[in-house]
Amino acid sequence: MLRQAPAPLVLMVVNNNGGQIFSLLPTPARAREAFYSMPQDVEFSHVAAMFVLNYVRAESWQQMSEATAACWAQGGVTLLEAAVEAKAGADTLNQLATQVASGEIETQLESDIARLEPLPL
Repeated sequence: MLRQAPAPLVLMVVNNNGGQIFSLLPTPARAREAFYSMPQDVEFSHVAAMFVLNYVRAESWQQMSEATAACWAQGGVTLLEAAVEAKAGADTLNQLATQVASGEIETQLESDIARLEPLPL
């Protein structure tokens, strides 16, 4: 059903090689590496082929941006695999949580809103 989408569709899969959700829990780093990380060493082109979807693998923000634009232009359904460093997702989420807790995000948001110009009526 997905491959018959009425409009261009990009399905993004973030591939951090698996097992990094445990990096968000208070576990000792050495134990986490030994017992919880489960590297998969897989890529998703076979999944796309199995469901007859277009497939693109991106390893940088620029590649993701270019691939997304190309996918929208070509139409159909594309599985876009974003290959990221193993700990990048957990590190980014922890950094974001720290910024929210400190009020840094809220202050930045207020600053951004204050700079917006009113819409013409």
